[in-house]
Amino acid sequence: MIKTPTPPNAKTEHADALQVGGATGTNSRTKNKQIVILAVAVSSLIISILMLEFCLAVAGVGEEEYLKRDPEIGWVMMPKKHITWRHEGYSIAQVNSAGMLDREFPLEKSKDTLRIAVVGDSYVEALQVSREQNFCKLLEDSLGKNAVARGKNVEVLNFGISAYNIAQIYLRLKNLAVKYHPDIVIVTESVDATRYLSPEGGGFFRARPNFTLGQDKELICNYDKQNAWLQSPEGLRVRSTAWLRENSHIWGVAAKAAEQATMYMDEIKRGHAKFGATVTDKKTTFETAKGPACVNGVFIQPEATSSPRMPSVFLPRYQEALVKWWPVHRKLLFEMKEECKAIGAEMVLVRLPQVNAYDNVTETKLLKRFATRNGVSFIDATKTFQLYKDKTAPLFYDPHMSEHGHRLIANQLNEELAPVIRKKLDEKAVLPSISK
Repeated sequence: MIKTPTPPNAKTEHADALQVGGATGTNSRTKNKQIVILAVAVSSLIISILMLEFCLAVAGVGEEEYLKRDPEIGWVMMPKKHITWRHEGYSIAQVNSAGMLDREFPLEKSKDTLRIAVVGDSYVEALQVSREQNFCKLLEDSLGKNAVARGKNVEVLNFGISAYNIAQIYLRLKNLAVKYHPDIVIVTESVDATRYLSPEGGGFFRARPNFTLGQDKELICNYDKQNAWLQSPEGLRVRSTAWLRENSHIWGVAAKAAEQATMYMDEIKRGHAKFGATVTDKKTTFETAKGPACVNGVFIQPEATSSPRMPSVFLPRYQEALVKWWPVHRKLLFEMKEECKAIGAEMVLVRLPQVNAYDNVTETKLLKRFATRNGVSFIDATKTFQLYKDKTAPLFYDPHMSEHGHRLIANQLNEELAPVIRKKLDEKAVLPSISK
């Protein structure tokens, strides 16, 4: 037998190899264990988020984010968005596929249908009440039972969107409402609508198209303010979180909490609120106004027929804005009348009331004058609200109308629209005989 000599350090090298191999195996097992722990943690987090989203969805929490940016009109509703509104009043609503807070409507209407389009701001949108309590739906129901409709199928379409000024209302009518071929278009006017044509101010609701008049009194649309805001930190945040705003209930809760905190801190900075303050500690803008007062939505002096004055610190500034921007306002109304005329629709101008019975009397007179000179029907709901005598049924939340306010508006429109409806139905009855 031949013995092979053991090389020098062979035992040492073998032991080192075993040690290295053992260390590598240990490291591999440790790494695999860390990956498993990380995967479990991530999976648990995802499951927790999904479960929280599900719970919030079932509870209807975090569903108040419903507006998205639009390059042409500033903002629109998120189509198909489900909304549970608790900020003021309460409602559960569903935005339709066209971005309207209403049921689905076909673009083409049947021959036996009388279609009315209502354009306006948050007073028309009316998230504070259910759709069945909105004056648009109440008007639809009452007109459908009214003999003046002559058995027609009446449809009242709600095109209202929160914080729209009269320029955006014009664009909403021009770009969407006319496509539904309405027979009557109700253009609603909130108090002080003229001053909101000013591009002053900042934030989401000031980033919108602004109109001025050219040398030939034509409308000129400017997007500089909107484009600048879209490039600001706030604008970039809104754009980058668009998907979350539209789909996440968790984001909705966080965004609403941040919004409320910011608003409250702003109130504190202005001295209008303090930590630990109750509702009665907060002073309202109209608290010093003279005239019919409003407590919990009910007018204390229902017999009053004149509007209260704004505090002197506000009134001059509002009147200056009225003088400056009324020509643009008037031109926008004229263009809306032309849009209605082009589709054979009758335009009706409706002055909506405001909480505390405040009315910019000068602006209301200008609206009446425009209506008279241009053959437009004018309905003023302000006086009706001032003369309201039932103190047990509040007309307003703060500042939007309650279900009682919507009922009052619907009843007035049901009565005062009768001549307009008769006129449209008479025109429809004459057209077939002319064509023959």
